[in-house]
Amino acid sequence: MKKGAPYSRCARRRHGLIYRLLRPLAALILRLKFNFVAERVPKIRGNFIALANHNTNWDMIMLGVASPRPMYFVASEHIFYKGWISRLLVWAVAPIARVKGGVAASTVLYITRALRRGDNVCIFAEGNRSFGGTTCGILPSTGKLVKASGAAMVTYKLIGGYLTSPRWSVTERRGRMRGVVMHVYTPEQIKEMTADEVNRAIETDLWEDAYARQREENIRYKGKKLALGMECALYICPACGRMGQLSSQDDQIRCSCGLCMTYDQYGMLHGGEMQTITQWDEWQAEALKKGMESGELRDTEDEDIQVFELGSGILNRIHRGRIGLHGGVLHLGELKLAVKEIAGVGMYSRNRTVLTTGDGRHYELHGGQGFSGRKYMDMLKHYGVAAQY
Repeated sequence: MKKGAPYSRCARRRHGLIYRLLRPLAALILRLKFNFVAERVPKIRGNFIALANHNTNWDMIMLGVASPRPMYFVASEHIFYKGWISRLLVWAVAPIARVKGGVAASTVLYITRALRRGDNVCIFAEGNRSFGGTTCGILPSTGKLVKASGAAMVTYKLIGGYLTSPRWSVTERRGRMRGVVMHVYTPEQIKEMTADEVNRAIETDLWEDAYARQREENIRYKGKKLALGMECALYICPACGRMGQLSSQDDQIRCSCGLCMTYDQYGMLHGGEMQTITQWDEWQAEALKKGMESGELRDTEDEDIQVFELGSGILNRIHRGRIGLHGGVLHLGELKLAVKEIAGVGMYSRNRTVLTTGDGRHYELHGGQGFSGRKYMDMLKHYGVAAQY
């Protein structure tokens, strides 16, 4: 399938009609499902480019509810590899594909064309979802893109998304979510700013610390199996320091060393030294750094992992079974990649790891519920592999 979508006058009318027809229904569904309320994007002279933070799989719909004026959304290229679902999305709303690794030339081209047509565009500036509960950094090229667009810029913050749908979680919860317009910058204001100043404005407007806000608001997020999937994000035990020994079930995460911690409806942890996911996440980053430097945490392996190679827009499975990282070499069945051969590593969804080699090959690692693709991403980054978002 072509990553681009047709934007003829007829197609754009269809996109706008579908957007307006579905928007009231989407608002009702989101209110019932997540208790989500959106502040409307105000009327703006001319068209605009919206920048938002990213926490849930529903964020595009939430921004659609927030803006009465139709927008074209920049989305991960992976949604274009889902057969008939992808074809339906292209026909209905024509998302703009963003290739892993940044805002690629083709993405910039489609965004620029949309803005020159007078359309509005929405970008999730982080290009990623947080594992730990704080906003990720934005793509460095964002400020240049905004300045080159000549459009107004709207910064829009989604609040409550992390505790509603933690990236690692298998289930979603209902507490309270809301969308807030942070700032509207006119084209004239953007023109007076440098690209770095635009980036800083976006980062400041979109910064969110889920637990800092929860300490102020103390909202209950009701759901089932609240801890299930946590080992996707948290793969080093804070009690024994070993990697890959954690497993989750219902509202608990356990380690083979005997540690047992409970995750409650307020997002808090009980039964160990760590009280929040953010705290554990920050400790884990430092523990991995020390372990990689000392050699204690340089090797890992997993069973029953599927390895795919991307070719001609299709994912072809090349291996299913054991994979591992040993001595600076990633073992993917018969395929062995030295760390120096890997040009970039990133993730999408809960635990799917994306690898790009120096000669342009693309691979994906898919595992089950307890697989931590993040573990491989973090370890490869410590070897000096560039992060892709």
